[in-house]
Amino acid sequence: IMEGEHSLQHFSPEVIVQDQSNRSAISLLPPFVLFHGTSDYSIPLDA
Repeated sequence: IMEGEHSLQHFSPEVIVQDQSNRSAISLLPPFVLFHGTSDYSIPLDA
């Protein structure tokens, strides 16, 4: 995962939105969906 599993807390969108300290900034974002292609082997397709 990017720079290794130890960096997951820094880069994971799921982890970032669950962090309560980010709530005020996240509430300003429009709805969006994250996609990744079939050539992306850093995460399983069903994740």
